[in-house]
Amino acid sequence: MQSVTHHYPRDSPPPAFLLAAPPSGFWLLASGHWSLVIGHWSLVIGHWSLVIGHWSLVIGHWSLVIPGRPAGNLPHIYFTLI
Repeated sequence: MQSVTHHYPRDSPPPAFLLAAPPSGFWLLASGHWSLVIGHWSLVIGHWSLVIGHWSLVIGHWSLVIPGRPAGNLPHIYFTLI
């Protein structure tokens, strides 16, 4: 389990999920509504959420994404509440 940086609105509750970033540079996405995908250049459509590809934007309800990066670099979690 690598350490990660959390980005989420100050007045929002902290995200409730468990994340691990594989050293391969793949990224992991979870929407908080039972959606999960691990891959590279991946697409997931979940509970009001859509994420496409490497260095992705995430738009959704209690959604997050870890962009894939070269092995050895730490990813960042982008947590959004819309």
